[in-house]
Order: sequence, then structure tokens, then C-alpha cells
Amino acid sequence: MGTATFAARGLLAAVFLIAGLAKLRDADGSRGTLEGFGVPQRLVRIGSVVLAPAELVVAIGLLLGPVSRGAGAGAAALLAVFTAGIANALLHGRRPDCGCFGGLRPMPIGPVTLARNGALLLAALAVAVAPTATSDSWRAMDGPGEVALVTAVSLAALAVALIARARRPPVAGTSASSAAHRPPAIGAPAPSFSLPGTGAAGPRTLESLLVPGSPLVLVFTTPGCGACTDLYPHLGRWQRALEERLRIAIVMGTDSVVARQIAAQHGLTAVLSDADTQVFRDYGIVGSPSALSLAADGTVLNGPVVGQDAIEDLIRLTVYRIQPTVEARPRSELPVT
Repeated sequence: MGTATFAARGLLAAVFLIAGLAKLRDADGSRGTLEGFGVPQRLVRIGSVVLAPAELVVAIGLLLGPVSRGAGAGAAALLAVFTAGIANALLHGRRPDCGCFGGLRPMPIGPVTLARNGALLLAALAVAVAPTATSDSWRAMDGPGEVALVTAVSLAALAVALIARARRPPVAGTSASSAAHRPPAIGAPAPSFSLPGTGAAGPRTLESLLVPGSPLVLVFTTPGCGACTDLYPHLGRWQRALEERLRIAIVMGTDSVVARQIAAQHGLTAVLSDADTQVFRDYGIVGSPSALSLAADGTVLNGPVVGQDAIEDLIRLTVYRIQPTVEARPRSELPVT
């Protein structure tokens, strides 16, 4: 096994080790990421459970010479799925959080994400097809070389995790050690924003959406998200049926033209366009559809939650002014559906 392949094993092992450990720490974020990529709901629960262990198994296998080629094939398979998912999302105008390294560095996907995954995929394929070592010098790497590789990768993973944690910028109202793009705490003021609306009134601010005595539910969606498309008809019905009890505003991660088309198609009102997903990040949204509820004074009541069922439950809780710790009433007693 040559030096380049040996280095590729180390790089891939570090990437998968960091990614797997980060996802273990942020299972909810992983679930939200899968939702954001439009993964069918029946597969979201499975994926959020098995993805992190699979990445860790691949990372360990890459560090062990006898099984490194098989681990390289496993890494290539995972990276091929990730790359295809990223490409599909970009083609449909969606930019969910990558979820590549859990909550270490939340950021929406883009061409750079696609290029990075493509390069890692090529490295994994190189490891998977690498010939068995023939020279004594490279056989020796199965002993001290493997120990050095394990040590170097472990230290690199630790260093990356510490640097990523240290470089997180503080969020207003939190300590400097708090993570950026975390959801605002329950009871804290929600981040202000000004976004293009789909009507003739011009930009909409958070303050313009708040009505005295009425809570507000902010729903975050992205075009091309299957779960979001299924949710839109329900949102339109809820907006009309519950308008005297709460307001529902929809923040779409797309430009105003697409947002206007979706709003017209499904009869939606109070639709805002967040083309660069800055408001998504300010509210700690990592998957779509997501939602959170605000009191009339703009403080956070509950959320964010991810998925249609969770959003419906959130609306029920908000309609009945139930605190997050109190169990919601049976669905048969509620007027949302």
C-alpha cells in the first residue's frame, strides 16, 4: 500500500470519526438533516439511528490494515449516497444544513459541499481498490505504522473538535461558549428579521407578524422537500381555520419568485422568502419542515420541532396555550385536522 493510499485512509478515518461522534451527540439534528434532504419519513428514524454507528465502523475499519479495503468500499458507498443527496437538493433549489459534522459547524449545503464530498469519494475509491502491499517496507506499516495512524487520526479528530468549538461565534443573549445557530431558548426573545413577502406590502418583519393577544407559529420549509409539499395544504387550511386564535407564518428557504408560486398554488398567506437561509440559521433550523411558536411579545414558547406530525402537535399546544411540559389533548378533541 503506497504513501498516498495510506494518507487517504488517515484522512477518511478522521472525517468519519469526527462526523460519527458529532452525530451521536446530536441525534435530533441528524433527524432534522434527513428531513431537510427530503428523505421519506419512514426512513428518517432508521437513518438517524444507524448513520452515526455506520460512520464510526467505517472509521475504525480504515485504521485497521486487514480490513481497510472493505472499509474503503463502505466509505465510498456512504459518500456516494451523501453526494447524490446533496446534488439532488441543489438541483431542486434546497439548501438544508449539511449535517456532515453534527452540530460542530452548522451550515447550508452548496457547491463547495458537493466538491468536497466528490473528492472524498475519489479517495475512498482509491482505498477500496488499492493493491495489497508487496514490499517489506509497507508491510511494516501493519505494525508501528498502524499505531502511528491510529494515534495521528485520534489527535486530529480531537483537535478539529476543539477548534470548531472554540471558533463558534457567540449568539446574542448567550455566553461566548454557546454554539452559533442554536435555537433561541424558550422564554428568550426570538431573533428579529426582515424578509421579502409574497404580497404587495413589501418586506415583512417579525414585529409586523406579531398581533397583541395572539401567538405566532413560524413554519420553515424548503422547495423540493417532499414533507413540505405534503404539509402546505394543511398549513393553508390551518391559517384560515385558526386565524382568530393564532397566526401562522411560513418562512421558505428560496427566492421570492418561487415562494410566491408555492403560496399561490396552495392558498398560503404570510409567506416570507429567506433566500440565503440566514433566518433558518438564526433560529437554529437544521431540517424542514420545522416550526416554533412565539408569544405575542415575541418570546419563544416552544420548539423548534421537525416533521408534519410534530408541527401539528406544536400548533395544538399553542392553540390551547399548553406549556411544552404538559401533554397535549387527544387529537379527537382538537379542531386542527
